[in-house]
Amino acid sequence: MSDSESSNNHEPISEGEIGYAFEVDSDQVVKWRAAIRAHFAAFPPLQDLKLEAVEIDGDGDLAYVRGQYTMTNLIEGADPVQDKGKFLEMRRKQKDGTWLYIQDMYSSDLGSKP
Repeated sequence: MSDSESSNNHEPISEGEIGYAFEVDSDQVVKWRAAIRAHFAAFPPLQDLKLEAVEIDGDGDLAYVRGQYTMTNLIEGADPVQDKGKFLEMRRKQKDGTWLYIQDMYSSDLGSKP
C-alpha cells in the first residue's frame, strides 16, 4: 500500500483497519469508505435484494464468502430491471470477534450494455 493510500486523507472502515476496496467490475475498484458510500448513493433504489452464501471458508483470521444475488433496480421513468449475479467477500476477524469486510466484489450475470 502506498503512503498516499495510508494517509489521513481517507477514512478507515473501522478502528484499526487501513482501508477497504470494493470491486465493481474488472476495470473499476472503489476504495475507502467515503468513495464506497458515494458509489452506492448513486445506485438506483433496489427492491427484493436477496443474497445467498454458496460457500464460506477461511483459515485463522481470514475468511471468504462466495455467493449469488438477485435484485430489482427501480430506475425512474423506466420499467424495473431484474438483475442477478455473483459476489465474493473477504473478511478479517477483529480482536472483538467480529468479521469486517476487507475486500468485496460483485458481477452481474446480465453483462453490460454497450
